[in-house]
Amino acid sequence: MSSLYSKLKGSIKLFRELSVMEIESLVKNSPRRFHQKNAAIYRSGSLGNEIFIIISGKAVVMEGSDGFEYEDEFLESGDHFGLAGFASGKPRTDSVICTEDNTLILSISEFQVLKIARIAYKIYKSVAEELSRQTRIKNKKLSKNKKNELSARLKDTLKEYHDNRQSFEDMTISDITLNNKYFTLINFSFGAFHQSIFKGVNVSRVNGRASNWSMAEFDGTQFRSCDFSDSDFNANKFNKVIFSNCFFNDVTLDDTDFSASQIVDD
Repeated sequence: MSSLYSKLKGSIKLFRELSVMEIESLVKNSPRRFHQKNAAIYRSGSLGNEIFIIISGKAVVMEGSDGFEYEDEFLESGDHFGLAGFASGKPRTDSVICTEDNTLILSISEFQVLKIARIAYKIYKSVAEELSRQTRIKNKKLSKNKKNELSARLKDTLKEYHDNRQSFEDMTISDITLNNKYFTLINFSFGAFHQSIFKGVNVSRVNGRASNWSMAEFDGTQFRSCDFSDSDFNANKFNKVIFSNCFFNDVTLDDTDFSASQIVDD
């Protein structure tokens, strides 16, 4: 049995500051249960004061709300979960589902942790450090996911709606075709349009500073009171396009065709 506790110390990050004897005193009275594939260890919104550790098998963390969940993290032997609920006592914000039959889960309750003060101190210290690490990772992931989500939302928004008063700063849109649309008051600074087609589109009061437009085709499009300062226009085709009261300070124009287009000041 001591070999099990030694193995736990070497494989479980949460136990890295505990001695083998401390791990034994913590684990020996903590329940271990087998769970089958698709069984939920816990569901979002449930209360609990336990930390869970996968001894063998696999599981997945499901995030989401409003009836929609997505796979956020895959867990395997040696991984632990449920730290936020354990530390805060608040309802859990995710669900954990087994993805293999006979997944063996060890659950350690707050009551078991608090039995010995020195163990409690080490466990809570490890929990705090791990939650901090997870938060940093999640924030980076959210930032990337949010950018991808906004990019997709911009694409859908441009296709479906008119008069959009939204900010899509630093977004990249590729291979989109827009016909007979009207857009106003959009922030598209530092954004990029690649290989896209704009036909009969009216664009008004758009902040497009430091944006990038490459291999795009504009046909019968009108830009009014837009700011394209410090932007790059590379290999675009502007056919019968009107730029009215637009700003083009320090714009780069490479291989761009302005056939039958005009820049006017009303």
